[in-house]
Amino acid sequence: MQFRKLGRSGMQVSAFAYGTMLEHKNADATLLRQAFDAGINFIDTADSYGEKGEVESLLGKRLRDLPRDEVVLATKCRWGYGAQGPNRRGLSRKHMVHACDASLKRLGVEFIDLYQLHGYDGVTPLEEIAATIDRLLRQGKILYWGLSNFNSTFTLKMLKACDELKVEYPVSHQPEYSMLQPGLVEDHGKYVGLASLGQEFGYGLVVYSPLCGGMLTGKYANGIPAGSRLDVHVKDHPSWKDRLLKPERVAAVEKLAELSKRVEIPLGRLALAWVIQRPAVNAAILGVSNAAQLADNLAAADLVLTPDVVSAIEKIRDEYKAALHGQW
Repeated sequence: MQFRKLGRSGMQVSAFAYGTMLEHKNADATLLRQAFDAGINFIDTADSYGEKGEVESLLGKRLRDLPRDEVVLATKCRWGYGAQGPNRRGLSRKHMVHACDASLKRLGVEFIDLYQLHGYDGVTPLEEIAATIDRLLRQGKILYWGLSNFNSTFTLKMLKACDELKVEYPVSHQPEYSMLQPGLVEDHGKYVGLASLGQEFGYGLVVYSPLCGGMLTGKYANGIPAGSRLDVHVKDHPSWKDRLLKPERVAAVEKLAELSKRVEIPLGRLALAWVIQRPAVNAAILGVSNAAQLADNLAAADLVLTPDVVSAIEKIRDEYKAALHGQW
């Protein structure tokens, strides 16, 4: 396993993080330990995963079997859970203080290594958010902090608020990113992406959905398999199907699958290796449900893609972008 500094900090994180969004639905309670034994020291969760903080509570129990000083524990606040009162979500000082204390209790820890803002609420003044982060840092409840799903405009405004209040900059940013989903990360025309801002301001990227919702495993090549994540979610969220299985994306996956056969690297491993070898990416979050998936994903950690392979991938990405008329 590779380890990298997280942004400008001195803290070292594994190139792959163990994602917990579906941990409460995971029948294999030993996966976290298996991931740790394989070299993953970075664990990512959020207070909104599961019902009423269920995932944090479950994770807290499973963390007891791991050495706390070796684990980099990351959680998030913003969404809360359920549809309770207006102060049960958002980034107000009131909600953030309550949310942090509740996460500490559920996780059973004295401090959180990386506390991430799970998206801007569009209401709270950024100065209030920065001041609250500073308070939590000074109290020792959190060691570092990061952003998630902030676009470049609000990221710059957040950094400006930090400058004005002399608050430490975030050390990380967590956006969605994969071969076929550049999202907020890459520059686009006059739009400056989060990768470029990270190089300028010193935060690293911790990306989620590096397999593009499972598309880059090839498992949706012939439709939606019964019991797959898309099969489960499409009933409640029909837009998932259109978003993931649009014709242009299916065609791009087919080309990438052909490339993976030529270079004799399974498609999923190829996609993961590409992500963690991007200069701005410090770690990619894995979402696995069994030991076989975990082992297959981890095999990508030791892959080194040749310039020819990277060039072939970029050609397919350029064709995909052109097919979408530049609208990733």
